[in-house]
Amino acid sequence: MSDCAYLVTGKGWPMTATKTRICVVGAFGRMGSTVIKEAPPELYDVTGAVESSGHPKLGRSLEELGMRNSQSRLQPSSSLTEVLRDADVCISFTRPEAELENIR
Repeated sequence: MSDCAYLVTGKGWPMTATKTRICVVGAFGRMGSTVIKEAPPELYDVTGAVESSGHPKLGRSLEELGMRNSQSRLQPSSSLTEVLRDADVCISFTRPEAELENIR
């Protein structure tokens, strides 16, 4: 098991019977894509993946992008509010300027 998968599974923490639904902002970056790829599918559903509005891969599914067996699509940051409606947790790996824009 990779270090990231070990951290994400929370070894030693109480687990719940339902999957946690996560949204990853900065989904195509090094850290965001690692979270998407390594989050154990039996514990986590990636319900949202967000990138900057000009990203060339927008609209493609995570499966098409080779990131995860999921039909969730890479969405622009302008859709963040909508994407968050289906998530329990938001994990953001963005630049400070982008983060400030996202929280407005």
